[in-house]
Amino acid sequence: MVKFELIYFYDGGRGSPIRDILNYVDADWTEINPDWPSGKADTPFGYIPLLNVIEDNGDKWQLAEANIIELYLARRFNLYPHDDLKGSSLQLQIYNQITELWLDGGAA
Repeated sequence: MVKFELIYFYDGGRGSPIRDILNYVDADWTEINPDWPSGKADTPFGYIPLLNVIEDNGDKWQLAEANIIELYLARRFNLYPHDDLKGSSLQLQIYNQITELWLDGGAA
């Protein structure tokens, strides 16, 4: 079974939806609290969260940025519509809701 490593702080923030998805699908995952800010240089874009994906064959690869990680997990675990139009509509709705939340100062 594929394993996941979420690299983020142990509190809520941008990692919360990722944790929620991983828990909902009962994925095999662990969380790594990064050494920050000294670890910032080791990230692809200087930001976290990151998700390490360890495939059954041992291949390991990494995703960066919360929205991309959430979308990947939703698709991998069939939580995302297979119809492109419905999927695009859902993605736009989620993006708009998150943007409004951030603009309103409702998130840290």
